[in-house]
Amino acid sequence: MTLIWKPSIWNDSATTLYELPLPVKPFSEAMSYDANVQKVPGADGAIATARTEGPTTLRISGLISRKGSGALITTEQGIIDEMALFRTAANGGTTREFFLMSHYDAATADYRYRIRCIAQSLSFDDVDRASLLHIPYEFVVLALDPELRLSATGNLST
Repeated sequence: MTLIWKPSIWNDSATTLYELPLPVKPFSEAMSYDANVQKVPGADGAIATARTEGPTTLRISGLISRKGSGALITTEQGIIDEMALFRTAANGGTTREFFLMSHYDAATADYRYRIRCIAQSLSFDDVDRASLLHIPYEFVVLALDPELRLSATGNLST
């Protein structure tokens, strides 16, 4: 199995996979946990019960300079169009949820992915008008199901 970095979004209203604009840095991942913590008066420490794993927050940053396929975006209109496509994909489908893929194995058509993802924020940073063809972005995703899955021969499932 040879996994390649291919960050992408799939939702229930999409007919194709949306590959995030390149280059994309590796995801920053923060897991959360809940627990019922009780302090015993007069004793040091505490007692924690019913510990559960919460959603995972993923921070994704990159530049809009190439399409996910690798094709260079060479015009300002191309950047604006790519921003609109990204926004549409981030909005999710009819449920507002999407699958977030991170890696792809071309030999088996398998993906590493997370299900039940929702966009928390998507920001574009147009700080340098001289280099408008390289717009930085940050995409913050909340993975409601924290499990990282592996598809079987290209079949994505919940």
